Amino acid sequence: MQYEKIYLKEGRPDVYLETYISDSLPNVTRKAILVIPGGGYGGVCADREGEPIALAFMPYGYNGFVLHYTVGRKEPYPAQLREVTLAIKHIKDNAEGEDYDQLMDIVKECQHIAVRAGAPKVSAYIKVVYEPEGEILTIHEKVTKHHRD
Repeated sequence: MQYEKIYLKEGRPDVYLETYISDSLPNVTRKAILVIPGGGYGGVCADREGEPIALAFMPYGYNGFVLHYTVGRKEPYPAQLREVTLAIKHIKDNAEGEDYDQLMDIVKECQHIAVRAGAPKVSAYIKVVYEPEGEILTIHEKVTKHHRD
């Protein structure tokens, strides 16, 4: 396995992507899981909600990526969405032949793995906005974008 820390924003050592890449095997295409651990005003919970999750998916054919993003009051929303976009862009740009177009398959697979591991009940909610060529809307822009004057 190859581990690397990729800094996503210049001058921001707290915003980075940890990579957990399996050694290559002939005729094996791996998918990616982007883990975005819980966070808050103090920090990102990557030690409990990041690396263990990324590593748990490796036997199921996934390379793991854990995002460390802005927390606290360093930058207001939507800085975190921009950082997710930077992480996805890095994964796609550096795929080296891997099939990362199915990045979001992880939601379904995550539920299957949890059930196989014995979880009595599983639920998931995910909302991702990924526009590598566009801007991220502010809350005001999002709620008013379909309003007519």
